[in-house]
Parts: sequence; structure tokens; C-alpha cells
Amino acid sequence: PGPPPGPQGLAGAMRIVLIKTVWGSPEMGSPAQWDGLLRRIKAEGFDGVEAALCGIPEGAELKFADRVRAAGLRLIAQVHTAGYTGRPSADPLAMGTNNQAYVGSQDIEEHLLHLESSLWRCRDMKAEHVNVHGGHDSWPLEKAVEYLSRAVGIAEKAGISISHETHRRRLMWNPWQTRSLAAAVPGLCITADLSHWVCACERVFGSDSDAEWPVILEAVAGRTALVHARVGYSEGPQVPHPAAPEVAFEVKEHLSWWRTIVRARVAAGAEELFVEPEFGPPGYQRCTPFRLAAEGDIWEMNTYMAARVVRMCQGVPGVVAEMPAAMEAVLRRCDARAAAFMRGDEADGSVSAAAGGVCAATLRMVLGRDAEVSEAFAIGAVAAAACCAAAWLVCGSARGT
Repeated sequence: PGPPPGPQGLAGAMRIVLIKTVWGSPEMGSPAQWDGLLRRIKAEGFDGVEAALCGIPEGAELKFADRVRAAGLRLIAQVHTAGYTGRPSADPLAMGTNNQAYVGSQDIEEHLLHLESSLWRCRDMKAEHVNVHGGHDSWPLEKAVEYLSRAVGIAEKAGISISHETHRRRLMWNPWQTRSLAAAVPGLCITADLSHWVCACERVFGSDSDAEWPVILEAVAGRTALVHARVGYSEGPQVPHPAAPEVAFEVKEHLSWWRTIVRARVAAGAEELFVEPEFGPPGYQRCTPFRLAAEGDIWEMNTYMAARVVRMCQGVPGVVAEMPAAMEAVLRRCDARAAAFMRGDEADGSVSAAAGGVCAATLRMVLGRDAEVSEAFAIGAVAAAACCAAAWLVCGSARGT
């Protein structure tokens, strides 16, 4: 198992193919905005995109695939078996409903029928590869092996390359089950999203208590076609920002795991490896309570993470990894921001954000707790009031003298 055939790297070296997720991109809901979105992705130096079938407006799959190719990009499709009968809502208040719809059945035949029909749709789109969220986490090992073995045959019949993601609520939601499945299903190919394991198992692997981790990682590495380069932490699948100094340990460990995968694919003679930073929208991304305001910019996070992966891969023998200028600019900007924070030169907006919250709370006390008060307006209003008070004091003092 391994990545599908693609352009040969320089002097036979394996090429890192950078994929941009369109998950969380508001432009996906409007075909009129696709060309601009895809031009931006191409300009940043990405080689392709991954798009879930459920994230494309109904009846527009072939049009989207055509626009991807017209932009000079490669296409990876994403499939969720027995889940999402329609497009997930973009409303942050619908996160619970979306979560319930992610896996809608425990029936193995329903999962396999959905997989088969979806793969033919992906073939019609001329997708190069398909990332599958498959099966149900409650299945015993025997049923999981049956599903994956039959899935291999379905993909072969459809003539399309697929890999199964290490995703929560699916069959490979933890490293130990994944090791067993890899041993039992010879044709299994994997999408390695190790952030899910960190979250589900509540730890960054590698301590003395995880003596089996290197063996499991090697087993996964040899079968990986696609890396989802998102960094998880013990209480969640996505750190707030991969450049933030407070998550440097998690980032370093994830990079070391991805390096192991890259080396394994080089040793196996692979021509290329898909790597896709996949920091996602609210649900994965932190939000400020009661404001539905996402913290951070996932577009920047994904570009920054891609640059970190490229920089890491450039130190691995037998790998071709090119650093686009636009991507390097994001890397330098985020690293400079982190360095300034460590020096104490800037508080990354935390002080102004705190001031805004205090000012807004103060105005709500005056106007009523249900008043709609933005933090920017609150800061301006309180500052104006302070100026008036200062002027009054000055004038009063002048009159007293």
C-alpha cells in the first residue's frame, strides 16, 4: 500500500505533495467563489486540495472537480460512510446536530453500500485519491476486519486509490486497534491523522508508559498514503495555533512522528506522499463563549503547518520538499510573532482583548445585561468617557486656582 502514482521526484527522490483542505472555507458554498479560492491556494504553493463530498453543493461535484483541475491543482476526495446525507450546517449552533449526523448507522452493509456508491462518484470526479472515514467504532475486531477487507475489493473494482483515516468514532480510532487491523488486512492503506489518537487517548505518545508506540508508529508509517498534519493535545484534536510557544512540545512530537512516516515511505520506494495540514473550523477551533467568535485564523495555521512540514522534510535524505515563497513568508511572520511573545515584546492581543471584555461588561451594567455591545465599541466608549472625566477634573482644578 502507498500513495497513488504521480510525478517522479528529482533523481528518484520522493516528493512531498502539499494538499490544502477546503474544510471551513466559506467559499465552498458558492460556486461563483471557487475560482478565487483555488487561485489563492495555488498561489500559496499548494499542489492540490482535499474536499469532502458532503462539503460540495448538491449536483456540483463535477463542476468543482473541473475548476480544481483548471486551477492546476490535484484533487483528493473525502467520504464518510453511512454519514451526512446532506451538507453539514455552517451554523456554529448546529455543531451538535452535525456531530450526530457524522455516523448514522452501525450496519456494516449500509457502510459498504455507501462506500461503493461514493467511490464511483469520486471516480466520475476523476479524483486521484479518496480519504475514507469508514465503519463504526463499536464494531468488534472481526467485523472491522471484514469491512476493511471488503472495502479493499470495492476500491479495486472501482479502480481508485483509497486510504482509511485514523479518526475518532471510526474503526482506527486508537493505535492498538489500528495495529491489529493493519496486521489482519494486507491491502489496508492509511490516512495518518495522529491528532485523533492524542485526543482520544489523552496523551502525547512516547513516554516510558507507551513502550509499544515506536512499533505501532512504524506499522502505520509503512501503510500511509496521506498525512493529516494537524497537531493535537491531550484534551483536544487541535491546538489553538501551531506557532504558539505553549504548544511547542506537541508540535515537536507530531513533527517527529511525521518524519518517521516520511522515512518509511522513502524506504519503501514511494514516489510521493500527500501531506495535508488540517486545522479546522469551530468544533475543532476554539471559540470565545457567547460570541461564536473563532480564535485564530485556520487559513494561516494550515499554511504555517505546511511550511513547518516542508522545513522538516528538507532534512530527510531522499525527499524533495520545496518551500514556496508565500508559504515561507507566513512561516517567518508566525515565528517572529512567537519570538516576540517569548521576549515579552507583545501580548498577542490578550491585553487589548481583556480590556475590551472589561469595558463591554461595564457598559452592559449601565445599559442592561442584554445590550448588544461590541468590545471595540466598548473600548471607544469607555475611553471617551475617561477623556471627558479627565477634562472635567482639569477644568475643575483650573477654576479652583
